Amino acid sequence: MATTGNLLSHSVLSIPQICPTAFKIAENEEGYVLRYYNMCSENVRVPESQHLFLDLLERPYPVHRGLISPQEIRTEFIKKRRNLSFKKSKHKKKGGAKKSKN
Repeated sequence: MATTGNLLSHSVLSIPQICPTAFKIAENEEGYVLRYYNMCSENVRVPESQHLFLDLLERPYPVHRGLISPQEIRTEFIKKRRNLSFKKSKHKKKGGAKKSKN
């Protein structure tokens, strides 16, 4: 699945064997998190990335950058750029206004 566009351009997304699974605001709100995985049963060569790799809890994680193993999940931290912005949605609680006691 190749994915490109104005919102996010990342070299790994042009590789057919790579499936993006998540793109969101990072927990520290200083950038974005892109998560993807290798859908095939063979190693796939991926372009070198200047981004920081993270574990699933968004902590820095060392990885071998040139290859992605079969079924391997990768998570990258992407620093914010001026032309790329999202707003976190604030979920409103259901239930309406509180009733006052009289």
